[in-house]
Amino acid sequence: MEARSGGQGGIAMNIIREYSLDQVRKNRRTSVSIIVAVLIASTFLCTLFVFAQSFWNQMVQQEIYIGGDWDAELMDVPAGRLGMVRDNAGVKAMFVKGDNQTAFLPEGTALPRLLIQNCDSGYWDAMYEKNMLLRGRVPQASGEVAVSKDFFLQNPAYGIGDTLAVEMVSNVRTHMEENRQKDAASLTIVGELDVSVSSGYEGYLAYGFMEPEALSPEREVAVYLQMERRGKVYTAVPQIAEAIGLPKDEYGDYPCRYHAALLAWHGVYAPGSFFRSDVPKLFLGLVLAAGASMAVFAYIIRGAFGISAKQKIHQLGILKSVGAGPKQIGRTVIYEACILSVIPILLSMILGYLFSFGVLSVYSGMISEVFGSRMEVSFSPAAALMAAVLSFVTVLFAAHGPARQMSKVLPIEAVRGEQYGIAMWGRTSKKAKSHPILAKHFGFLGEIAANSVNAGKNCTIPAW
Repeated sequence: MEARSGGQGGIAMNIIREYSLDQVRKNRRTSVSIIVAVLIASTFLCTLFVFAQSFWNQMVQQEIYIGGDWDAELMDVPAGRLGMVRDNAGVKAMFVKGDNQTAFLPEGTALPRLLIQNCDSGYWDAMYEKNMLLRGRVPQASGEVAVSKDFFLQNPAYGIGDTLAVEMVSNVRTHMEENRQKDAASLTIVGELDVSVSSGYEGYLAYGFMEPEALSPEREVAVYLQMERRGKVYTAVPQIAEAIGLPKDEYGDYPCRYHAALLAWHGVYAPGSFFRSDVPKLFLGLVLAAGASMAVFAYIIRGAFGISAKQKIHQLGILKSVGAGPKQIGRTVIYEACILSVIPILLSMILGYLFSFGVLSVYSGMISEVFGSRMEVSFSPAAALMAAVLSFVTVLFAAHGPARQMSKVLPIEAVRGEQYGIAMWGRTSKKAKSHPILAKHFGFLGEIAANSVNAGKNCTIPAW
């Protein structure tokens, strides 16, 4: 009996599939309306996610541009312990800045000295100072400096490529004392930076180049870190500071700080700072916008599926009369939804990107004059996949109502073409009663007979 019923179920399912595909071909007008509705909905969702992805990427790049691409900074690290930091398993990359020097300029300059901050090659590649370059290039070897624009404004006799004979004073800082050493040296100007320093320092700000390996072990430098696991930065960095022996301050904290703004855009927050950030609020706004869009489009698409279901109620009644169960009848609408949604959802990825590109190109042209940068369209496969999944969920949600109502229609009502049994706008139809005893002994014929008797209870026998 079970094998027989299983075989009948398989045959019925094949019939349902073939029927759904055939109805899609025959009801072209309804099918086209459903395809258009799905295309509009999925294109909007794809556009929404492309906008969100582009905005996120823009904010991340902006934070890197103005603050550098780093996660945490360890301060006052002895150069002799840099290897311990570099070899830590949690550190992805390390950049070094420090070994500050003062260079006394030749006589005749408006201010007497250059205040030099030396950086290694990794720092120049990842940090923001290179973005302040007005002309020339960044230092690439020891003895090269990029100086502030004030130097050239106040000393027009000097230019890019000039070599200065200076007296170099290195500030050697240790935990115990600070020593000053003076040496004659020459510096070559290789670039001009859009920076300045308060005149109270009586000097010009400059950036140089250094090799961390050449520093004496007692020199203290600032170390900027990129972590292998960014989400663990707030616990891993104090552990690194403890491992290399950095002392705590009077508040019990290690000398470190974090690039909190950039970390927030990556979803990483210091303990207790989650609700104070604007990023979760923006994410919640995206979720609400996507949810509201799905609800609105599901309501619209539901109407199209309802019309399609009404058009073929007679045929579905015949299928139900020959053994198709309520779930199988409901699946005809689901199959139709799947067939009609694949192409428009795939096409919406292209249309969503093109629409986003057009809108963001106009928008970027307007804001570039104010902010000095353009918002580029970022097409992420993850965002496109998310939009496709949500679009498909929207279609299935829209088709669920008509599918459920179609599964409740009595066979005799469907065959007679009575459409009042379908609830399209919140009304419920009369549910078919279950007759397990008749079904057990007589199969689906017993079910049909019982449902026919129930449907004809209220019929009036005509008088002859």
